Amino acid sequence: SIGRNIDAIKSYKKAIEIKPDYAEAHNNLSVVYLQQRQYHLAIKYCDKAKELGLINQALLEALKPYRDTAKGQ
Repeated sequence: SIGRNIDAIKSYKKAIEIKPDYAEAHNNLSVVYLQQRQYHLAIKYCDKAKELGLINQALLEALKPYRDTAKGQ
């Protein structure tokens, strides 16, 4: 549900605020944004999780089609 997604986003952002290198929170935020079709944000947080050492191959694959289109946003 949308309400649950908003709560999840708040929770993950709070976790990142407390611990900026918390890769799982970046990854989970990316998943929520992908579900909401906010592809530029999903890519941003996916890439940060990857930078921090968490490589979610399925998520990277899911975002691949949106990388070129998101650059223009």
